[in-house]
Amino acid sequence: LLMSIMPAYTAHIGIIREPMSKLYSAFSYYGLPRTLKIKDKTDPVGVFLANASSYLQNHQGERGVDTVKDNVVLEFGYQEPENFTAFLEFTESKFIVIILELLNESLIVLKRKLCWTIKDVLYMTLRKTKGRPTKTKSDNHISLYKKVSPLDFKFYAYFRGVMEREITYQGPDLQQEVDWFEDVLNDTKVFCIDFCQNIRTAISEGQNRSSVGLVLQQQKKIAATKWEPGFYITGYECVIMSIKPAAFANAQIA
Repeated sequence: LLMSIMPAYTAHIGIIREPMSKLYSAFSYYGLPRTLKIKDKTDPVGVFLANASSYLQNHQGERGVDTVKDNVVLEFGYQEPENFTAFLEFTESKFIVIILELLNESLIVLKRKLCWTIKDVLYMTLRKTKGRPTKTKSDNHISLYKKVSPLDFKFYAYFRGVMEREITYQGPDLQQEVDWFEDVLNDTKVFCIDFCQNIRTAISEGQNRSSVGLVLQQQKKIAATKWEPGFYITGYECVIMSIKPAAFANAQIA
């Protein structure tokens, strides 16, 4: 639907994650052991995978359950009985697919393809799941999950290959830019943490408007390189990057 209403020159961007990691994350984020009524606390993922079809059938429509079986290809528009190879080739022709496990490399590839600046791909990590550490992937889990969600595994392998070939094609200069980008990300994180703390302090201490204004004007200079002219990171940009996705989307709609 979106492709039918967007201009022909629109860049379509997607992001995908290694399926096994995505399943572990879904179990943690959605609390799937509780939803699926799995009492085994030592290996709930293994218990699910050993009898996945039954769990999926008995808990269809419950929160998070629809994320564990080939939902990535569905989100990209796949519909059975469409030829899957043709679907992969069509998706490649329409999308730049970012690989989460190669995030910074993917973002530099994206920047180069779309002739963006580094500020267009600058980001801060807002949320990491807190709680028990993610279980280390096991060969048994992977083998079982490939039977549950085979198309997502094929989709990930295909587009990881696409991205890795692009990274290789770009040559050593891309990795050098990635290294520089990661330095910029670290500088941005340090500056924005300090900026946000200074704002909170100024407001909590009831400082006058001019004092708060001085804090708001703080900037971080990033020196020029062969890839980018010099630029500044502003406090306003820190605020924008700190907004949670749902709140940001609601603000754009409003």
